[in-house]
Amino acid sequence: MSKKTSFFEKIILFERNLKESIPEIKTKIPIKVKKATKKDAPLFKEIGFGNDARILTKKKFYSKIESGAKCFFVIHKKKIIGRAWISFSNNEKNLRLLHAIKKTDGYLSNAYVLKEYRNKGIHQRLLYERLEYLKKIGKKRAITIISKKNKASIDNISKIGFKPKKEFLSIRILNFSFII
Repeated sequence: MSKKTSFFEKIILFERNLKESIPEIKTKIPIKVKKATKKDAPLFKEIGFGNDARILTKKKFYSKIESGAKCFFVIHKKKIIGRAWISFSNNEKNLRLLHAIKKTDGYLSNAYVLKEYRNKGIHQRLLYERLEYLKKIGKKRAITIISKKNKASIDNISKIGFKPKKEFLSIRILNFSFII
């Protein structure tokens, strides 16, 4: 099979206890982080990059928001330069295969910052904002899944207190994922 239809990838489930203090993150450029609403759907098309670029339609955006998921945008000089999600249920396909989300958990997913804005603390600021939001609404733990190859994301989440919990092998064939 070609690389486009099948691949193997090691992934790691990370967790962070929200009872611990969360270090505030300063960015190297001025940004604003905003929690999205349904009205922001047209803006999401503007930032349809990363994993969501080919799969997140306006309908799916509404569906995720209606399911209770939260999307956070990063704005710099009136331009959207990043986004990230929080989910609270096992509706997330990858997580459903790996780990049950408890009522006291928040699942952090699909964080992305445009390449030209990386290494400026923006990814960590998105983490900080989402962790503070989870803490504010009474959640006790944050969890996330990251490819073992994604060293930058692993470094970022480790700096803000995430610890690896379990490692898995993900096998994707066409549109099907299998976790070993």
